[in-house]
Amino acid sequence: MRYLFPGMDPYLEGYLWPDVHLALAAQIRRQLEPFLRPKYVARLAIRMVGDAAEGIEIAPTNGDRPGSGSQPDIEVVKRMPPARAAVPSAPFAQSSLPISPPTAVLTLPEPIQRRLVTVEVRDAASNELVTAIELISPTNKRMPDLHRYRSKRRALLTAGKNLLEIDLIRRGTRPFAFSGMPAATYAVALTRSDNPNRVEFWALNLPDPLPVLPTPLLPPDPDVALDLGSALRTVYEEADYDLSLDYTQAPPPPALREADASWLATLLSGSGLR
Repeated sequence: MRYLFPGMDPYLEGYLWPDVHLALAAQIRRQLEPFLRPKYVARLAIRMVGDAAEGIEIAPTNGDRPGSGSQPDIEVVKRMPPARAAVPSAPFAQSSLPISPPTAVLTLPEPIQRRLVTVEVRDAASNELVTAIELISPTNKRMPDLHRYRSKRRALLTAGKNLLEIDLIRRGTRPFAFSGMPAATYAVALTRSDNPNRVEFWALNLPDPLPVLPTPLLPPDPDVALDLGSALRTVYEEADYDLSLDYTQAPPPPALREADASWLATLLSGSGLR
């Protein structure tokens, strides 16, 4: 099915997001590469993070067809307690106070190992990082990775790198915030290495088309255009995501604003999906 949305499809924010995230990063690289060579290259940098959250982006929710799609690879690691040296037993005092029973005994979920991908534009000759393109994941928007991401962000800017951040996820805490930043459902921010105190910001709401973004290179080379809307449309249609989504249901949480919900209902009804 062709991609219907002018901008972001909120149904992609559910359990399909890990697949969308990886595919979109690869498509961004594919789109940029012809305009980077021979001086620059685009590489995919993958890091694994442990996520102990319940993973609502994986488990099918409203808007997802239960049982469709697949989960990312999961690695469960059990840490063995360190061996203790034997010590002679000795008598110790006993309290006569009765111990209060707990209200509940909870079993916490094992951390899920998630792949997070950064598209890195590098100098072909020196392999020096020039621009990092971060596709924000739900994992980046909650603790503890929210703290790790912000530390990584500061390190990139301190090192004098360009940073393009793309947040197409509604839930969680946005990992970048600036004075005077307009409120928006989705957001893109570009911080250039030559002026880290100036941020180019794209505020995006559900009906808005995804922008064509600048990808900075080393001076005096001009920016390379990144058509984010075209990249997402290509990924959606190549992966047949419509076969895994139920557009008769509400999209994954959080709930849409009333105006956005009305706009969405009109779009889907006009397309025969509701």
